[in-house]
Amino acid sequence: MMVGDSCDNLLANYRIFFEGMPDPVFYKYFYPTGDNTGVLWDLYHYVRGLKKDKDSDAECYYKYSEMPAGPNGGNLSYYEKDLRQMLRAVWKDTGGKAVKGAVATIPSSDVLKINRVTEMVRDVLSSSGGAYVDLTRIIRRGKSRGAFHLEGGKRSVAENKSTLLISNPGILARLDLVVVVDDVLTTGSSFRAMGEFLRENGFRGRIVNFAYARAFTGEVVKAYLRYDRGIEYEFFPDARQLREPFPEKGGSQDPDGPIGAIVYDLDQTLIDSGIRDLRYEENMAHAVMPYKVYEGVRELTSLPIPTALLSNRSKWQMDKLLSPSEAVDNIKFPEHRGLIPFPVFTYPQDEDEGAFAETTTSPAVVAFAKWWTISRNTTTLEAVA
Repeated sequence: MMVGDSCDNLLANYRIFFEGMPDPVFYKYFYPTGDNTGVLWDLYHYVRGLKKDKDSDAECYYKYSEMPAGPNGGNLSYYEKDLRQMLRAVWKDTGGKAVKGAVATIPSSDVLKINRVTEMVRDVLSSSGGAYVDLTRIIRRGKSRGAFHLEGGKRSVAENKSTLLISNPGILARLDLVVVVDDVLTTGSSFRAMGEFLRENGFRGRIVNFAYARAFTGEVVKAYLRYDRGIEYEFFPDARQLREPFPEKGGSQDPDGPIGAIVYDLDQTLIDSGIRDLRYEENMAHAVMPYKVYEGVRELTSLPIPTALLSNRSKWQMDKLLSPSEAVDNIKFPEHRGLIPFPVFTYPQDEDEGAFAETTTSPAVVAFAKWWTISRNTTTLEAVA
């Protein structure tokens, strides 16, 4: 994944999205959509400051760009601080070696505009002493991406990639590492398009994708942050209020006792989908699943205890993957004995990047959190991911 075969610093400081991604995306914060008031308000405004859609976005940007730097006075841009921290983490994961690195951004969908992230990357790199090559002036849009919507097409990886242009492709062959930066991660298709574009134009090194935040509904963010300890939200004290104390050891959950229930992840846990078959994923309704079920899964899912499956695939995808006619090695789950009403939790997601369905099935993280809250008072829970 990284030059030097290490990503310890990135993993220690950022969350990671890797499903269906040839090159995973690291991200730090959540971008709460829908219900984002109250304790999520500052987090929402921080991400809005990375955009230029409304006048209020500029107000958010200047708010977090001129925060008190500390007892010595002066102002600090939280956005630049986060960007510099990420670039330092990348450098540390290279082992401090003299690699030839560069930074690119996902260009604005409008060819006539320069987005906020690109402006910040240019400012930071101009004062970094040449540690990274700036690709933001070399890679740009040749056609506004929004035109595909006007023409009735979907914002697919291929269409996204077709809008990109590079003025000096020869530079890519001389690089060992490219860091790709964007404001918000939704489906990951923009990062996939940029990755394929870099490879097709001669880049043979490592790609590190970074997004400031990942979009989820406010309901999901609140549920996740209750138990999250992986990322310190130093800028957002209100969000930290959501955290609940860990349950005491022992008590209703005996860590040495028998397992009373199991929650499985699907991809790369039960089925070998570490490298997504994009042709199948885009035509699931009319194709046979190409992924193999891992050895031993049948025995695990046959255990006489409550079992649940956690996935961010859409419900129709889950129905397809788990249907009896899909594969000989189809996964079959036993009944749940009343603990949970159905075996498959899904996070509903619109096929088009940037739009999340909020009125259908309960999001996976929320469903899991509610079930875990119930089960932790009655049984030992084992999560398998």
